[in-house]
Amino acid sequence: MIHSRLCRRSSALCWFLLCCASLVCRCGALSGHYYRIDVMLTELHNPKSLIHNGKRCDVFTACDPLLYVYIDTQKPRETFPGGARSQEDFTVLTSQYNSDTLTINRSLSKTICGSSSQALPTDVTARVDARDHDYFTGHDIMEEFNCSFVFRASWEGDYAWSEERPCKARFHPLDISLRFKWRVIPITPEQCGQETVPA
Repeated sequence: MIHSRLCRRSSALCWFLLCCASLVCRCGALSGHYYRIDVMLTELHNPKSLIHNGKRCDVFTACDPLLYVYIDTQKPRETFPGGARSQEDFTVLTSQYNSDTLTINRSLSKTICGSSSQALPTDVTARVDARDHDYFTGHDIMEEFNCSFVFRASWEGDYAWSEERPCKARFHPLDISLRFKWRVIPITPEQCGQETVPA
């Protein structure tokens, strides 16, 4: 009689442990990393109206800046263009006619969605391909910028932007400048893949 009770108790305990293990596995499978990276370009300054080769954008007028942006989480520490495979990876953020000083204040976002076993990026670099819009000869390269920062998620409820900082210019770092700020926000799984348009 005692032996029978012990067997029943042992079976019940094994069943309970199996259920717990199954629940843990399911929760682990559903868990993951869900973040949105927001990068905002704030100001562009090109007072000498230069393009990458040192020539002026136009003879009689200012530049016509056209900014393409790619948020690089794959190869953020490599030289421009890093993880971007082609110009199609870049998104047009803003454009302006006849202006060497441009107040931008527009942002682009990228979501990161993956299993908890996948490593999060340690760094992020926004690649900015700045062009001078030209209707006749094509868009001349004005400057190529790397806007880098450490991947650090905000606390829930505190989604303030970082302080502004300068991007690194490739061709004319003393003459052409671009400033930016960023934030990394936790999101829900339902928001994954919802890349936002420039805003």
